[in-house]
Amino acid sequence: LAASALVFTASATAQDPPPGIAPTSLGSQPYTFDTAEQHGIKVTVLAKGFARPFAIEFLPDGDLLIVERGVGLRVLHGATGPAPVLDDSLVAGVPEDHPEIFSYGVIDVALHPGFADNGWIYFTFNGFAPLPEGTRPLQRPGHFKVLRGKWTDGAVAEVETILESENARYAGGTRVHVAKDGKVWVATTGPYDGTAQDLSDIYGKVLRIESDGAIPADNPFVGREGVHPAIYSYGHRDQHGLTVHPETGQAFTVEHGPNGGDEANLIEPGGNYGWPDYSF
Repeated sequence: LAASALVFTASATAQDPPPGIAPTSLGSQPYTFDTAEQHGIKVTVLAKGFARPFAIEFLPDGDLLIVERGVGLRVLHGATGPAPVLDDSLVAGVPEDHPEIFSYGVIDVALHPGFADNGWIYFTFNGFAPLPEGTRPLQRPGHFKVLRGKWTDGAVAEVETILESENARYAGGTRVHVAKDGKVWVATTGPYDGTAQDLSDIYGKVLRIESDGAIPADNPFVGREGVHPAIYSYGHRDQHGLTVHPETGQAFTVEHGPNGGDEANLIEPGGNYGWPDYSF
């Protein structure tokens, strides 16, 4: 009887379909696929073959800027039209920094709301820093910067640094967004060494600066000794999403937890979002 049960079980298992939803291959024509959370997702492939596409930003003419994380800036011409064409070369004028290591160099991009008139374009950037002896490779350090340049004839010119860190910390993914009022919001990472709770530096923080890098007078820590005045909130781990509501001015971020514990946060002035003391 036991032997018969085993044979029956093996036979039934062999005929069962595999669990989950079958993966979908990237197609050249528009197609629809399902996930466990959402069904009927329609996909049209505009461009492919990137190493790590990490940020996108539409230009007013319908072209699409695409940041390959740590490598440079690409342009997809006619992205909103019927026949997009990806430019083979990187956009000139964007600084490079150890492109063989994806964490260094340009990370995110954003346009000023007055871009049509002033051409200002903003980047977050990780500059290479040597790995101190005894440091784990995962904790690759970098010098964080916010850069501003001018979009001129398909290239970036007059690049200047408007904010930079004094210390080298983990060179993770960062985000920049320029709000409707021209304030520049920046999300940095601080997963290691408790830096997210250290108010003297800018890692693991949400930052808020003027379009030229000046400090807004109404930032929550302005005038407080030992605190970096660009800080708007702190206690953030590894932030990979940032946006600002165009009407209310409320900022929202998304950050990765250590293994679970991901967060979507409404950013309050002076708020402490807990990392590394609190997670999950």
